[in-house]
Amino acid sequence: MAYTESELKAARAVLQSRDTLNQRPRRVAARAATKPLSIRAAAALFNVGRNKVHRAIKAIQNPPAPRGRRPIFNDEEDEALVAYVDWMQKGGFPATKPQLEAAANALRRRRDPQAPPVSRMWYSRWLRDHPQFRSSYVKAVERARKSFQSTKTEAVERFFGKLGKIVSRYNIGASECWNEDECGVRIGSLRERILVLVTRTTRHQRPEAIEPGDRESCTVVAAVNAAGEAMPPWIVFKVFPSESWAEVEASGDIRFARSDTGFSNAEIPETPCRRRQRPYGRPRWSH
Repeated sequence: MAYTESELKAARAVLQSRDTLNQRPRRVAARAATKPLSIRAAAALFNVGRNKVHRAIKAIQNPPAPRGRRPIFNDEEDEALVAYVDWMQKGGFPATKPQLEAAANALRRRRDPQAPPVSRMWYSRWLRDHPQFRSSYVKAVERARKSFQSTKTEAVERFFGKLGKIVSRYNIGASECWNEDECGVRIGSLRERILVLVTRTTRHQRPEAIEPGDRESCTVVAAVNAAGEAMPPWIVFKVFPSESWAEVEASGDIRFARSDTGFSNAEIPETPCRRRQRPYGRPRWSH
């Protein structure tokens, strides 16, 4: 049943006067002769009917049960999910559907360790209840590779032309021509396209990820000659692997090193390829 603004104000005034009187200490309430505002007085004050005020008080004290599905999160938990999505976007890596569902399941298990995971339809319902967010695709682009592929091949052709002259001049065989290279490794790189959650704005823009991968990096240094022979690689870590790496089936010849950045530097010992280098007059490898 709908009530007018005056009827609701009269009902709230009666309830507020009752609460104020109940909150007083008993000694103070006994000395004071003040009584709570009656329904008759409130109806006369706001110029409404007494029965309307009485029914409005009952409606305020006994609100109807909400219709539809009961929400699985309270207001504080829902605000935590909203803050998580905002924080992920401000950090340069918008939240994905699995990440939001994992955060929701973590909140549920914090309250009840035996709580089941959220349903398949929870994500779409949560997104519908929060119109400030929208789903969008972000594309992972390797900027270094993209810029290299857009350049011309003259520089590469000049390099291999000079290399061929050096090989012929010094009569370098295939087994003596070594090439050493190193590359950074990042865990958790993105696919070409991935669906993320971003804040809805008046100007539609494709979201961008600052880096398509994890912030922690390690470096792999490898060497191979033109005959197909390879030397055991070196792996440079910022922090040495934990016990979870013990089950990884890798070659026992792999050498490990550590640096503050996870990249090779002058403090790391020379690789086996450099230790096998001949004197300057007869180079055995090219970098």
